[in-house]
Amino acid sequence: GNTVSEVDWAGFEKRVIATELVGYTVLDGLGGYVPDGKTDVLHEDTKVLIYVALGGSGGAEQINGIVQRYMDRFDQESVLVIIHPSKALLHRR
Repeated sequence: GNTVSEVDWAGFEKRVIATELVGYTVLDGLGGYVPDGKTDVLHEDTKVLIYVALGGSGGAEQINGIVQRYMDRFDQESVLVIIHPSKALLHRR
């Protein structure tokens, strides 16, 4: 897919992610992959979005909607989504 600039990412985050999710974390990362038919590893900057869904729904529909909009907007070939049941505890003052 196409490279997504920091400006484009910030706009997408503001218009889509922040309006769909109550709270989340974004980490910068470096992804690596070997394209089909190749042997060398290619690296690219990536974003890791962490979202903890409260309640029984798991937030899968919300996340899938955001992913589809991201893929359409930035012409991405693939986006990895990991949904993992876990126990979370939020401490507040």
